[in-house]
Amino acid sequence: MKTYLLASAAMIAGLAGSASAELSFGIDAAVGTWASHSTDTGLERHRDRKTGKLGLSVANDFGGFVGQADLNWQALTSVDGDEDATKSIFDVTLRGMRDFGAMRGGVFLGKGEHQDYGDSDEYMSYQFIGFDAEKDMSFGTVYGQIGYVDSWDEYGEGTQRATFLRVGGDYQVGNGLTLTGAVSMAKGRKWDSDQYGVDILGIELGVEKAIGDNGLSLYGSYEHTKIEADYEDGYGDEFGTLWVGLKMNLGGDTKRGSKLPNLGQWVAYNANEVE
Repeated sequence: MKTYLLASAAMIAGLAGSASAELSFGIDAAVGTWASHSTDTGLERHRDRKTGKLGLSVANDFGGFVGQADLNWQALTSVDGDEDATKSIFDVTLRGMRDFGAMRGGVFLGKGEHQDYGDSDEYMSYQFIGFDAEKDMSFGTVYGQIGYVDSWDEYGEGTQRATFLRVGGDYQVGNGLTLTGAVSMAKGRKWDSDQYGVDILGIELGVEKAIGDNGLSLYGSYEHTKIEADYEDGYGDEFGTLWVGLKMNLGGDTKRGSKLPNLGQWVAYNANEVE
């Protein structure tokens, strides 16, 4: 992870050092309320927690392609002294995109880590790679992403060897108001065995309101994630997060890539909350 962070820092420095008028920055900060509900009849429970996140992004148009680097961090409060609960998620993503006329396409790869409240005393990590494409429409933007995510932890509980697909878009209502939505699906495994398959469904809905023309906007969103494992009937959990946040776009006009799936959550929640 340190090597990847150094490489990412070097890329960000390179992007910033280019001093291009096209260099653009993005900041996403939000707080939210988080709840999980077990779908396993043997482990029925409902938990409520607080959470917060911070995302930083920088992109530059190099002429033939756009280079982008993203850093994302999320933290969750503890609950009932449970050591096997997600404490934080952090990842770094590098992206390269190109304009093909009617649409934009590119590749992305990233690496992250997550921590719990003490159940595991070893490093827990995940890595991902994929392709994405997006197209500007008369009403807004539509996009799609396909990729692969894998993880490691000492108990083999995280989402492993999973392929994923995500489609989404935004609809510009007018007067600075935008509606957003996306659906994501993934299929992988856990416990280091193909015998225990994992299915993931993610749904995101949101509304964003621009404040003036200075790149600042307020937003609210809801994320629903369902993780099921082929262990016994109904084994898994459902997670819901309601966010209220602030976005800020700074610098040039280089357009940054669409939001990726919540890959860190898919790994961490499976390793920690799904039991």
